Formats: sequence, structure tokens, C-alpha cells
Amino acid sequence: MEIPKQMQLRGKGEDRAGEQKTKGEEKITAFYFVGAGLFEREQSGGFEVPFITCRLEPLASKTAPQAQKNCFDKAEVKGLSGGILVATRLHSAVVEWLSLATNELVLRQLELHGLGHIQELALAIPEEDLLAVLLTSKPLSENDGTVKLCFYKMSTQSAHRMAREPVIQVSIPMGRILNFEMDICGSKIALLVTYPAGVMSLVLIYDWKEGRLLLEIPGSHSAVTFLSPDVLLLVQIPTGTLELWTIQDNVPEGTVGPEMSLKLPRLANPTHMYAIFGADANPKGRGSPSSQEPFDSSFIDSIVVFQLFILGDDDNGSGAEMFLVLSRRALLQLLPPDEKEVSWREWGPPICHWLEKNATNTWSPTVCGQRFAFAGPSLRNIRLLDFNPYTHSKLARNQRDATGEEPTVCTASGENIQMVGDLTSALFGEEVCSQLGCVVADFPAETDYNAVSIDGKWIVGIKDTSDADRKVSFDVWHLE
Repeated sequence: MEIPKQMQLRGKGEDRAGEQKTKGEEKITAFYFVGAGLFEREQSGGFEVPFITCRLEPLASKTAPQAQKNCFDKAEVKGLSGGILVATRLHSAVVEWLSLATNELVLRQLELHGLGHIQELALAIPEEDLLAVLLTSKPLSENDGTVKLCFYKMSTQSAHRMAREPVIQVSIPMGRILNFEMDICGSKIALLVTYPAGVMSLVLIYDWKEGRLLLEIPGSHSAVTFLSPDVLLLVQIPTGTLELWTIQDNVPEGTVGPEMSLKLPRLANPTHMYAIFGADANPKGRGSPSSQEPFDSSFIDSIVVFQLFILGDDDNGSGAEMFLVLSRRALLQLLPPDEKEVSWREWGPPICHWLEKNATNTWSPTVCGQRFAFAGPSLRNIRLLDFNPYTHSKLARNQRDATGEEPTVCTASGENIQMVGDLTSALFGEEVCSQLGCVVADFPAETDYNAVSIDGKWIVGIKDTSDADRKVSFDVWHLE
């Protein structure tokens, strides 16, 4: 959407890429990627984490002569899951994808001619081998037609055998639809439909395996994401409220409302407003298979990321753009609530992290586990953030020993990074602090990217030059 698995030591949430035992000492040495570097962890009663610099070698160069190998033709990249990069052109009937697991990067296509115009895609490849496609019978500009959800098995590009109804007819008022958004978690899929008039929206929750509608939520929402198979997070605009909804198999008549509402910080200027959009994330649900990939993590320990805009009432640059990172586990631990509505200061600081969003990130990123990446403060720089608490606590202790202060943001080099500037802070009417710690690593890139996505052992920098040459190109880094 425009605008816009770390290795886990079982039971502890730590990273593991591989381990080695020496006879007699029972000494384990594990190597794993954090940021753009390689860390070594020794477990023999103590816990040592020296930093070893390493390079991320590009798997493919966007300046290579065979441009079709790493370019989509006037397409928008829609998702990255299981090493599959998927794109489609607006109002087309063709899904294009590349498997990053091969050096040749052969472009493949799934043609859906006769089914309609593709509006949105959602992926859950490692978990369900699933490609969900939302189509309309007519272009959205015609304000008419029908909507359908189609479910495909990605490995065969055929109807998904687990879907009792491979095609679901979606009953919604057409009118002027502004945007569609989808999220998948296990057997459930959420569809958010937004309308421009009156800031209205409609959220539909389906059991895609059974082919039935579970819940319908009208309102004014701009983002939807599953916190678990049974808990949904909706973002209400323009107040900037995060709503937690529970999903039941047997929904009673009518909608009773969210379990709780979490307020975001009050804005200093009452004429300003929030605009918030979600970022696609992997893994998709707790059914994710175990993995030994550098960025993999358990679903419950993964992060939730939103792109957040503070919109001013004028055109003189009074607004700001940020990322808001939240701990999925901590959000779920707020349920069941003692109160239905909770202020920012009561719930937010310990489980959130705010950071400036670079203007070159015009597409939504893909988050993986406890890490995500975006184009950094300099135009040709990628910033990778790791929210694994064990990684952060170790580096924070090291920096505290050296400086006497324990920082929320750590770097392997000890460099002090400003994550939220004075302009951003001045826009809030109350103190906004980030107590969710992270480790930051920057590494140079060849260009200024429109988005950066990560998945398993890949980092993908995406560059949109379609206005000039009809191309959407990308660089791929492969982590071993």
C-alpha cells in the first residue's frame, strides 16, 4: 500500500543461527545476525556479546544489464513472505512474483483474466502456502461492481485445497472506495475497506478455510492487524486510538465494541490530527513453522509497526511522519482490561518506541519478527532495528559501564542516534518517551529507496522509478 524471524532459543526468546558444543565444557557458541553485523554469544555460565563487523553482499544489482531480473514493469510491490516477492499493477489481472531463493530471480506470473481487477494481495506462505487476492469486477473509479476474495496455493498457483470456498463474494457498499487492506492470521483473514466520505470504514473478518463471515465492524478505521488469531487491533482515526477486539467463532447478534481502547499522545495543536497506516509483518500467526533464518522469531514475540502522520492545518510543514513500534506480547498482556479506555501515559511508554520516518519511504515496509528496516536519515543508507530484548540489554549494559547511562537506543559502535527530533516532540501535548529498547545498525546502500522490506534471510531495497521508465527495481541482500 502506498503511503505509505530471528532465531529463537526455545523458551527464552533469544536469537540462534547455529550452535556448536565443545566436548567436556558444554560450551555453546552461537552466531546470529543483528542489524548489519554478526554477534557471537558464549553460554558457559556468562553471557558475552562481542561485535564482529560483516558485510551484507548484494545478491542482485539493479544496474545489471538484464533489467528484467530485478525489475517489475510499472508494478507496485505488495508483499514479501517466505522469500517470495510479489507485485501487481493497478487494476490488472496478473500477479507477478520472484523467488529470492535463487540467484537467477526469474519473474513468474499468475494470470487471473476474467476474474476482475486486482486491488490488494496478502501472503502467508511459510504458514499456509497462501496467496489471498482481492478483486473487483470493475475499476474502483466506476464506483460500481462486485468484490471477491480468492485463495490460491502459492506453490501450485491453483485454488487452495484448505479453502472450502476458494472464492468468497464480499458484500460491501461500493460507492467511492479509497483503499483496501488485508491481514492474515492462521485461518482468519481481515479485510479493511476505507471510504473517503466522512472518514468511514468497514472491517470484515472471515474464516477463509470455512468460507464464512465471522465479524463485521463499521466505523472510522485506517489500519487493521491481528495480534493473535483471536485478538484484532484496529486504528481509529482521526483521534489516534488503538482498539483491541476479540474474535469469537460464534459472534452474537450485533457488535458490542472493542475490549479496550488505547489512547495515543494528545496533540499540542487541537487542529492537528493523526493519520495512521499499518506495515505488513511476518510471521503470520502462531502456526508458523520453526526456522533457522536470521530474522525469524515466534509470532508472540514479534513487533507491530505503524506508519504515523501528524497532519497540520496548513501547508507550511507543520506536520511530521514517524514509525510507531509496539510489542505484540505486551499488547496482549493488557487483556482482559481493568478499564475500557486507557490514556497514553498509563499504557504506552514501556511497550512503545517512536522514531522519525525518512521522507524517502513512500511505500509501506515489511517487518519480520522483532526487526524491521527502512531508508535511513541519509538518502543512501539503510537503517536496521532489532527489538530483541536480550540483544538490547547486553549492549545497554556495556554502554552503561562505559558512560554511566543505560540508553534505550543502542548501537554496536556506541554512536548516539537521535530517534525523535525536537520538531516531532513539539507536536505533542504531553511527554512522549520510548522505553522499548532496540539496537540500531546502519549500512550504506546504492540508492535512495522507496521502501525496505525484510523476511527470513533477505533484505530488499525497493526503488520506484515508474514515472520515468515504468520500472520498479530493487536490490536484494542475502544473509547466511
